[in-house]
Amino acid sequence: MQAVQYCFMQIEQLRAFATAIDLGTLDAAARALALTPSAMSQRLRALETSAGAVLLERTTPVRPTASGEIVLRLARQVLLAEAETRQALAGGVPEAPAVLHVVVNADSLATWFPGVLAEATAWPDAVLDLTVADQAVAAEHLTTGRAMAAITSAETPASGCRATPLGVMRYVCLARADLGAELAGMPMVNFGPDDTLQNDFLARHGLSLPTRVTRVPSSQGFLTAVEAGLGWGMVPELQAGDSDADLRPLTNDPVTDVPLFLHRWKLSSGRLDRLCAAIEKWADVHLAKHPATTGGRSRVRLASLS
Repeated sequence: MQAVQYCFMQIEQLRAFATAIDLGTLDAAARALALTPSAMSQRLRALETSAGAVLLERTTPVRPTASGEIVLRLARQVLLAEAETRQALAGGVPEAPAVLHVVVNADSLATWFPGVLAEATAWPDAVLDLTVADQAVAAEHLTTGRAMAAITSAETPASGCRATPLGVMRYVCLARADLGAELAGMPMVNFGPDDTLQNDFLARHGLSLPTRVTRVPSSQGFLTAVEAGLGWGMVPELQAGDSDADLRPLTNDPVTDVPLFLHRWKLSSGRLDRLCAAIEKWADVHLAKHPATTGGRSRVRLASLS
C-alpha cells in the first residue's frame, strides 16, 4: 500500500520537503520557494499524508525521520529528473541549475578535489552542494538521501548505488623533528571522532593512546598543528610534499594507504554523470593507483622527507 501511496506525491510537495531539509527551517524554505508559511506547512502535511508517515522532525534544524530519509532520496531523484527533462524540452537551455549533493572527505577536498571545483565553474546547469564527512562514514549519506555521490573508503556500494575505485590516499606518520623519533608517548593530533587513522596506526605498532591529544577538525589546520609541534599525525602525502616545516616520518613503516571509492546513485542523469567523470579524472591525476590494479605509486615524495 505504501508503494502505491508514493505515486500520489506531488513534485511541489517533494520540492518543499527537500528544501526544508537543505535550509534547516520551514520559514527559510518558504522564503526560498516564495510560499507563505501556511502554504509550506500544507505541502508538507499533504506529503506526510501521502506517505502515511511522519517525515520531518520539527527540530532546529529540521531533520528527516527514518521514513523521511526514504522520501528525501526520492525527492532528490525526482527533482534532478525534472530539471533534466525541462532542459531537454527547452532545447538544451537550463531553466535553473540543478543541485548536485556530494559528500567528500576533508583531505580530498584540500588536495585533489579542487580540480573538480574548477571544472564545475563551467557548468551552467548544475551547482554543487558539498558535505564534508570522513571517508569511513561518507557512504551513509547516500542511503539517507542527503547525497547523490560520495567519496568513501567503503568498497561495497549501498543499495541502489554503484562503486568505482578512485585510487589510494596515502598517509604518512609525521612529526616535527624536534619532538624526537619515538612514537610511544608522543603527543598526537586527531581530526575528529570519525578519524581512526591515528588510533589504527598506534594499534598496528602495539601502542596505546597518548595522554595528550589535540583535536583539529580541518585538513589544513591538522597539518598546521603537526607543523607547529602539537604532536604527530597521519598527514596526506599530497600535503606533506608541499610542507616547508622540518617534518620527519616516525617508525620504519610510516605509511598507511586508504583506498577511496566513488559511490553514486544508479540514476540516469547527464549532470551526475558529468560530475562523476570529473571526480574520476582528478582522482586519477593525483591519487596513487588502487592496490587491486597496480600495487601503488612509488614513494618518491616520502623519501624526500626522510
